[in-house]
Amino acid sequence: YKDERQIELRVPVMYSREEHMRDLFAAGGTPYERAAEVACGFPVRKKTHPNEYLLGKTLMLAVQFRAKAPKLQETARRDLNIDKGITFWERLIADLFADRAGLIATQDEWIARVKREGFIEVPLVGISRTFLGTSDCIDATFPPRSGRPA
Repeated sequence: YKDERQIELRVPVMYSREEHMRDLFAAGGTPYERAAEVACGFPVRKKTHPNEYLLGKTLMLAVQFRAKAPKLQETARRDLNIDKGITFWERLIADLFADRAGLIATQDEWIARVKREGFIEVPLVGISRTFLGTSDCIDATFPPRSGRPA
């Protein structure tokens, strides 16, 4: 089974070594559902809770791109018709940052490296969108050509 959903979240999970997020992906869940669960206080599934799921998607991207509470409040009001006070969004951002501590720490390391060195090198990613990383996965993605060693 090859799951190609949410590559923009899988790559940061891989680098941040967030085991609970990796396990969530492996079980067929999504970080969007997890974020929605943190916000709503109950298990959220895309098919049965579509608006809450969209909130989870908005929240995950807000964490990944370091949005602040006022921006999150504005986006939720505009896009999802969810109108909550700023304290709700501040508390939610804090909870989600704690839930994604590995991602935040990894991003902080990258930012510090860029400040220190003036650039950042990124390795090749996406060879296997399931991040199994085995030779079989690499060969399935990049089949050996004649003249290239297997």
